[in-house]
Amino acid sequence: MKPTIIEQFDKSEFWEILLNGMNITHFCAYFVLMLIGAWIHFGMQVHDSLRNDQHTPNKFHFWFMIKDNLIRLSLVLLMVWVNIVFFEEITGTPITAYSALMLGVSWDAIIGTGTSKSKGYGALKRDRQKLIDKYK
Repeated sequence: MKPTIIEQFDKSEFWEILLNGMNITHFCAYFVLMLIGAWIHFGMQVHDSLRNDQHTPNKFHFWFMIKDNLIRLSLVLLMVWVNIVFFEEITGTPITAYSALMLGVSWDAIIGTGTSKSKGYGALKRDRQKLIDKYK
């Protein structure tokens, strides 16, 4: 009997391709460092916007922050993966802990600027007032 597609699926080969041959332990460590960098920048920006923005709820609410910035956070996660997997091919040097942290900060800054400038257009267009009303 011919093996099924599921039986032919090689998990180790799949992960090797997905991670571009990088060790899963190293990938996870750099992923965490990049996310820490992104959260540092994101947290500073959220802190400033809570003080200055009249369109945010009066009281800080974690889920409002996540839902209001869902596209930004999703793009940051995607760029973190891309940068870790292809860093050496792009730069010609191996990734380090410091470069991972700084790339996390940088990508959140770039994506944050892009999404804030285009929130009213295309896929980013949404009714923010519904979120504000829900979390007041």
